[in-house]
Amino acid sequence: MLNHLKKYWNRCVRLFDRSFSSGWGRQVLFLLGALTVVLLIGTFALHKSSVPGGEQNEPLIRALELILDPGSFNGSDENSFSLVVQLLVTLTGAVFFTAMLITVLGNIVGNRIENYKKGRVRYRFDNHVLVLGANSMLVNMLREFIQTGVHQDRKIVVLTTQDTEKLHDKVLSDVPEMEDKLDVTWLNGSRIIDQTLRNVQVDDAYSIYILGEDDEIDHDYINLECWKRVKDVCKDVRRPVQCYLVVDRVSTYHVLQFGKKEKDTWLYLNIINSLENWAQRVLVSREYEADCSVEPEQCRFPAIDRDGIMADSDKTVRFVICGMTQMSYAMASTVAHIAHFPNFRNGQNRTKICFIAPDIREEMDFFLGHYDNLFRLSNADYIHWDQNGEPVIERLRTPLAKYGDFLDIEWVFVDGSVESDNIRSLLHEWACNDKEYLSIALCENESDANVAASLYLPEAIYANKVPVFVYQPLSGEVLKYAHKTPRYSNVYPFGMKDECYDPLFRKRIVKAKRINYLYQLQDNGISYEKMAESEVLEDYWNTRSEYLFKLSNLYASNSIPIKLRSIGIDPDKVDCKTVLSPSDISILSEVEHNRWNMERLLLGTQPLYVSKRKAINDMLKDSDPEVVNQGKAINKHLKNNFYHKDIAPYDELLPSSKQYDTAIVTNILDVIKDI
Repeated sequence: MLNHLKKYWNRCVRLFDRSFSSGWGRQVLFLLGALTVVLLIGTFALHKSSVPGGEQNEPLIRALELILDPGSFNGSDENSFSLVVQLLVTLTGAVFFTAMLITVLGNIVGNRIENYKKGRVRYRFDNHVLVLGANSMLVNMLREFIQTGVHQDRKIVVLTTQDTEKLHDKVLSDVPEMEDKLDVTWLNGSRIIDQTLRNVQVDDAYSIYILGEDDEIDHDYINLECWKRVKDVCKDVRRPVQCYLVVDRVSTYHVLQFGKKEKDTWLYLNIINSLENWAQRVLVSREYEADCSVEPEQCRFPAIDRDGIMADSDKTVRFVICGMTQMSYAMASTVAHIAHFPNFRNGQNRTKICFIAPDIREEMDFFLGHYDNLFRLSNADYIHWDQNGEPVIERLRTPLAKYGDFLDIEWVFVDGSVESDNIRSLLHEWACNDKEYLSIALCENESDANVAASLYLPEAIYANKVPVFVYQPLSGEVLKYAHKTPRYSNVYPFGMKDECYDPLFRKRIVKAKRINYLYQLQDNGISYEKMAESEVLEDYWNTRSEYLFKLSNLYASNSIPIKLRSIGIDPDKVDCKTVLSPSDISILSEVEHNRWNMERLLLGTQPLYVSKRKAINDMLKDSDPEVVNQGKAINKHLKNNFYHKDIAPYDELLPSSKQYDTAIVTNILDVIKDI
């Protein structure tokens, strides 16, 4: 019997605990149930104690009166038994109604506040900015929202697996103006659960940012899975929604480039590689400090071509990367996309991209294999030292004769660590070469190792103010302080996680959309008159281009500052009076094609043999329309299978191909104006 009572008592206790620790509905039901029981018992007891002949509903009214207002006990019947019953009803009502009601209301408010702080409260949103994941990009992204007003006071909803209360406090400490300038709601939940995505109204969002979380081992997989589920939930959406997907690994980014343009969807995907984004910030946007009280140029990363390399210059660029990491690959590919100059002639004055790493052979072989189509046409050297300490230079790759030797970038792989005497001597030699503009990027994954290396480089690097870009994924404060000193003013930290969202990314995208518009006009044989309005640019960008071509447009726009400097124009001082001469257009057209060659190879397009290229060009020039059509069919088939006949020297191109380069550079000033 006792055990049964304990069992029932435990059930009641669990019911109470569950009710008062969960939502307000159960608590109210519990209170109403308790009050009903007390009211029924009190009514029955008062009915039994009442004088016969009284009204039947008087006990119910009296019990309700005593429960709601204990002060009414003062007018109780003097009948002793009735008095005791009414006292018990009064005391029970005071406990269950007054005390319990206050407790329930307190619990409801307390639980609501706790759930809000933990991000468990769900609201109804519409036309909001949805951020899925809260990695280190979030802080700078919110800063950009405040500075630019890009989302026009829309609500911002952040869905994260982190502790939302701690996250809110951390972000607020970094962006104190957030509370006054932005309406941010912090929610806790998984970004790869359909129901959670529905709860945050992903299908009603104005724009979607899939950031992910910091230190996720499978970050890219989770973000891709999230994108897949977002598309499923939003399959019935019929309005344009810009989506931004962040990936960390270069290999993931490479695979996504080959995705076909999806049809029957209004979700427009923009893929951001966080490391390449940093590389573009350093080498293209060159924004070192957003807010600067000194000369603007002192707040920027130095240009790898300094003030520009013109057609009659004998200078070249050498970009040295210490380490072969994901960040190294991002920096190397960005340099390869932009470092093309008009003084490249017949294999002379090539840009040199150099990797330095201990035991480099394995990583070097991986890199050569990854870009196999590029290295069929590239010059590449391998430098190491023999047992006697003598340097050995091996030619790894020489362009095969069947392809031709026409690329304006060459590669060097050096086996050694940056602190060794051999490497220090080599760096000293390069730093003292007055025919080269040397830049160094320290890109190992260990922040402390990069700091140490940057502060103890050969003296010539500091004396000659050679730019040293130091990867600091954790914090750049030490090197930011060092940069302000006279000795280390050439040392620049980059890659900090809390600054990894580049506020100038949107401006680069606007330029890319304008480049895309120029290509589309050329494709359709339409003469360019003036740059289209943003709505037209968006239509061309979102509905007419596959992602691979969007990247091509972005890389073309990234090269504009170097192009302009190479013809003596400061890209920061372009105005309505700035014009390009026919000579400028001719020079830049060839430079643009050299850049395009490298871009196509880096993006995975395969080159053709010289004989095959010549045969197709001959067919396209033939006087017989049937032969021309056959040549066009072959050319289209090759493009669909990622081969391109125009990966070739500029002089080999047909006029119809050269028209694309000319169309871009002729209107290059309109691409960058008013941004």
